[in-house]
Amino acid sequence: MQHLKSIERLERGPAPRPRVRFSTALLLETGEAAWAYAMIERAFEDRCAFGPAAAERAGAECPSAWLSRLVRDVASEASTEDLIGRLIVVPTPDAALSDLAAPALCDKIVAGTRLGQQEFCFEVRLSAIAAAPEQAADWIKTARSRGFRVAIDARRAAPCRVAPSTWLMIDSLRVDADTLFTEAAVVEFIEQAVQTGVSVLADRPRWRDGGALALLGVDYGLNPQADA
Repeated sequence: MQHLKSIERLERGPAPRPRVRFSTALLLETGEAAWAYAMIERAFEDRCAFGPAAAERAGAECPSAWLSRLVRDVASEASTEDLIGRLIVVPTPDAALSDLAAPALCDKIVAGTRLGQQEFCFEVRLSAIAAAPEQAADWIKTARSRGFRVAIDARRAAPCRVAPSTWLMIDSLRVDADTLFTEAAVVEFIEQAVQTGVSVLADRPRWRDGGALALLGVDYGLNPQADA
């Protein structure tokens, strides 16, 4: 029933489509392009949270339908920017993890595009996994069964234990470069990921730190900063 409601909301299109642009993850050692991140102006969680507008949006917005619309927009933009065949990481609303029908809804959307499911990687926030680890693990497993990949965004989140079985379903981990040389807990968290074969990416690293980051298991960077 919830799946049918999501489809109905999708067809109605109650929420404006996010504007999508892409940023490329680079291999820090060579500067070679690796995969792409879909960047949007406002995340699902950034919508109005109070006042009359909040009441109106609360009844209209479904996180699963919002995510499927984003997937549709990403597929459309990827086709025009010649990103076909490259993995694209898509931000995933925390609330979507409570709906196991969300991957199926996205699967239906992807089937009508030029992209394949394996070209989409849903990035879930570490805070959402920490809040409901079993629920998150079930959602990730369901997404992967549909052919999608899954990543973790650990920026602005305290490191926490992630079950080994969950790590094995994760493709990549994004961390804040500013914390890598100042917070031992972040380094230990990265070690958990690296031990299970997860690729680790630093957000806004300095090019000159590439060697030091490689020693920590961080081989990729997003928006690298020029050396001063």
